[in-house]
Amino acid sequence: MEVDLHQLELRHHDLRIHDAEQRQRMIGSVAEIGQQVPVIVIREGERLVLIDGYLRVEALRKLGRDTAAATTWPVSEVEALLHRRHLCISVPAIEDAWLLARLRDHGLSLDDLARRLCRSKSWVSRRLALIEVLTPAAQAQVRAGTVPPHAAMKYLVPLARANKRQCEQLVAGLGGTYVTDRELGALYDAWRAADRAGKQRIVAEPLLALRALAATMTADVDDESAPLHKDLTMLAAIAWRAIRRVRSGDRLTAELTRAWRGARDAFAALGTTIEETHAGSDHPTVHPEAP
Repeated sequence: MEVDLHQLELRHHDLRIHDAEQRQRMIGSVAEIGQQVPVIVIREGERLVLIDGYLRVEALRKLGRDTAAATTWPVSEVEALLHRRHLCISVPAIEDAWLLARLRDHGLSLDDLARRLCRSKSWVSRRLALIEVLTPAAQAQVRAGTVPPHAAMKYLVPLARANKRQCEQLVAGLGGTYVTDRELGALYDAWRAADRAGKQRIVAEPLLALRALAATMTADVDDESAPLHKDLTMLAAIAWRAIRRVRSGDRLTAELTRAWRGARDAFAALGTTIEETHAGSDHPTVHPEAP
């Protein structure tokens, strides 16, 4: 059936991680071929509670559409949330934790959760412990997509267990800056190795600490390879900055598309050259603009 977007109750949007790249792909797909898969809703009085299809609804609104194709599940809200989880092949641990907490708020016990999700009680307890340990600010960063969920589980959770206040300081210091798994891992390793004063400096100024760590890595490079190391480091930094701009919603105009294709071709040529230099090739590839 077709439903008006204003009828939808989006109460479960906080159970999902925001993925800017996936969002842009969805908007592009809906713009090109329209909505192909109906969203899933349940009826609650005059309202329709959205269970699945949050990205599709966001894409439709972004494109100025007023309605969405929807399928109604004739079950309760709890049953619908459980059904959706069973249909998902892979879910980040933090999203499982948010779902479990929501179902617990609906009255399901630890035994109920384990039984209904076909998991052990220890699995449920471990997932719930993630959000009990991880600070709300850190969860917000994960939900916003600025901290990768795997990195949050691997580094922020043990940091919060060791010192919750310093975990909060670190997250606040990162602000809305996107960090990679490797960068957050480097910060955590440096924090573990530092003395008390060093730990405080790292969590107070994590972005400054990352620049210092990068400078230290550059200093370890021998003089002969230092220029190339600097170029590659700058390329990586520029690429991550471009990713943040794309994720912030910058649209790919015709000019940007041409610039992207040029950057992609240049990077592919660089990769080919590095592989040929180190591995050799019977058919060397030369970029037309190479000197």
